[in-house]
Amino acid sequence: MTASSKITKLTGTTEDKIRHVVCIPVRQGEEQVFFRTLSNALDQNVIAAPFLIVDMTCEESKVSGLISSTGISSSNGHNNVFIEQVSHCEHGNELACALSIYCQGNFSAYDFLFVKPGIELPCAWDVRLSKVAYSDPIVATVSPMCDFSPLFSLLDFQTLHATKQYKTDDVDRMAYCLGHRVYYEIPSFFEGCFYIRADALKEINNLDELPATGKGLLGTCLAKRIRAVGRLNVICDHLYVGRFNNDSRTETEQTNGYDLDDVEKAIVEGHPLTYVRYAVGESIKKDACFSSMPGLEPKPIQLHILHSWGGGIEKWVHDYTSTAEDSINMVLKSVGSSKAFGHKLSLFTDISDTYPVRTWDLSIPIYSSSIVHLEYQHIIQQIIREFSVDAIIISSLIGHSLDALNTGKKTIIVCHDYYPFCPTINIYSSGICKTCDEQKLKRCISENRSDLIKGDPTLSSEGWMTMRDRYLQLIESRSITLIAPTNSVKRNMSALDSRFVQADFTIIPHGLFIEKRDLRPAITGKHRKMRAVVLGQLKSVKGLDLLRQALPELCELIDIYLVGCGKASAVLDDDSCVRIIAEYDYGDLSRILEEISPDFGLLLSVWPETFSYTLSELMIFGIPPVATSLGSFADRVKNGVNGFLFEPNKEALVESVQALVNKPEKLEAVREILSGYSHRSLNEMAEDYRRLLQLGKVEAARYELCITTDIGLTEPYVRLHKSYNILRKAYEQRTNGYNQLQQAYEKLQQAYTSKESNLEEAWGELKRTREEIQRIHDSLYWKLGQRTQKVGRMVRGIMEKK
Repeated sequence: MTASSKITKLTGTTEDKIRHVVCIPVRQGEEQVFFRTLSNALDQNVIAAPFLIVDMTCEESKVSGLISSTGISSSNGHNNVFIEQVSHCEHGNELACALSIYCQGNFSAYDFLFVKPGIELPCAWDVRLSKVAYSDPIVATVSPMCDFSPLFSLLDFQTLHATKQYKTDDVDRMAYCLGHRVYYEIPSFFEGCFYIRADALKEINNLDELPATGKGLLGTCLAKRIRAVGRLNVICDHLYVGRFNNDSRTETEQTNGYDLDDVEKAIVEGHPLTYVRYAVGESIKKDACFSSMPGLEPKPIQLHILHSWGGGIEKWVHDYTSTAEDSINMVLKSVGSSKAFGHKLSLFTDISDTYPVRTWDLSIPIYSSSIVHLEYQHIIQQIIREFSVDAIIISSLIGHSLDALNTGKKTIIVCHDYYPFCPTINIYSSGICKTCDEQKLKRCISENRSDLIKGDPTLSSEGWMTMRDRYLQLIESRSITLIAPTNSVKRNMSALDSRFVQADFTIIPHGLFIEKRDLRPAITGKHRKMRAVVLGQLKSVKGLDLLRQALPELCELIDIYLVGCGKASAVLDDDSCVRIIAEYDYGDLSRILEEISPDFGLLLSVWPETFSYTLSELMIFGIPPVATSLGSFADRVKNGVNGFLFEPNKEALVESVQALVNKPEKLEAVREILSGYSHRSLNEMAEDYRRLLQLGKVEAARYELCITTDIGLTEPYVRLHKSYNILRKAYEQRTNGYNQLQQAYEKLQQAYTSKESNLEEAWGELKRTREEIQRIHDSLYWKLGQRTQKVGRMVRGIMEKK
């Protein structure tokens, strides 16, 4: 074997963290697939390692010319690519040639990362292999999961047929998110792609003799030598590689070309990858996808804590995460019912994910919120460690524990409402609450119909007071920032409890994106009466009772359109002036409002809203808001300038509407002001949070290995998998026995059918013979013959007498 000198490097320099060289061989006829793998490896790598190309094409400068002509370069712009040309290789094996070049050349001090042409590599493939290789000194080789052999496979043969719409990156993303970031010992390594440490190679005696091993046996012999020196071959559960033209992997069974020994067969029967195989397989069946790879991508990770009710909180998280693209925004939702809001917890990589990456069923449910919950503590700490969480953003503690405030991570609370200080969320109980001591809270708990307090058997009024104290203590001791979308939130909370005066409040109004569109109805002539629109759900605190009380007078003045009012339609649809669209798609709002062409919008909440997306929507569309003078309405609406305010009672509402009907020019003046209205953007909001959190830059692949607390969960899957294999083998044996019996029965059936057919033919022939005899017997000839015989007998009798 001879080798040429290395060519001039194509890109960049090296770094201190580089430990390995990436080696890719190329044979005659494999130039194009080699090029795809090289390009893919350079695009998807994180570590700026040198690339060693072993040119086995026996054509001088062919590969170097291909690389130079295409101007290949890495995504990070600092990889060195070297080519070693092999003029003769008696072994004819890519790995043998690559190892020989590696050992004889200038890279023997580096670890050896081998990739065959045709292998398709996912994002950060190199750093994941390296991370596992250096997780323990006894690790020698690290293999990814693949679908070329049962020993390394992630997907079973049936599941492979369902993955045609998935790219290698998609399957790898599932494996990374659903795997436990662990590795397992296996007898050998995957020869298509593996990482081997240089110190392990140095421990192997007579390494230079290995390339002379028979073709196809090098990998097996090397793996045995590694085990013989007390080092391990391992496979990681969070890296999956494919190959270009994925359809080809479903054309043949995975076992083709692989003769497994007894040890490998035993591992396949109860494979440690069974858990991640099952999880990924189920995700593929459900068409699940995950939006991010927390801890692998070089982005800070924010954990959003909220309930699973949807509504304004979920909209805010959607808006925020869609804009904060420089961070990963995971979501932890409480899931339950009206009797217990926290039966389980579901963790998502993003608010847009349809399926969680982790779920936990709580042995002790959280009815409303818990002051302390041991199981919740363990779960939140596991999430922080396993997914490298940098900051926590709390939008709701319903169904959660106050332990979420006590993690040691940077934490902020977005005050979408007044919970958990107020158990009814909206500081409203027969009116807006100005104070709330234990006596008043006790009366509220006994009289208020809120599901949050009537369904919680664990908290009395004393318990809620303890909850408040603990909540405020944690805010103070952990220096937690409270985000208020309007100043009214801070004013109201400080009035209810003086300790909020000292709290760290930051005002960050919500952003919103709706395409601005002025709707300018002609007040005279277009409608017989003015039209008012009421957007969103109508409940008691949203002004349902207020509207019902004022409806008789309002119907004399205006027509009212309820858009998205939900169940309120059953209460109000008998009134002649009310038009109802109970449900609608948010994307249709512009069209609906254009068709209604309202003169103004009514905002009837009798509790102090903290922001109100509905108010924003009306102002963006140029519809003058007529709102109760409470909370954010009073903060955001200047009476007579960009809207109108009224006291939250029937008389004030009717009077305000009457004034607008009498003087429609007031509406026109406000509409003119709103035509120049510009709502705060999502980017502006996200930038305020970015400045507040100050998370900075993070490295790629900073996740920890082997830290999950529920690794024992793989044990039941392994046992079930083994039991399934035993049952499958028993079933196959019974099936084979049945098939043999079936074949014997079919032969007997054929013999019986043949004999029965012969017997039927004999019986038919006999029947035909009898019929022929009977026919002859009945024929004239037969009758004449009989008479002739009779005459003959008579003649003989006469003659005898003579």
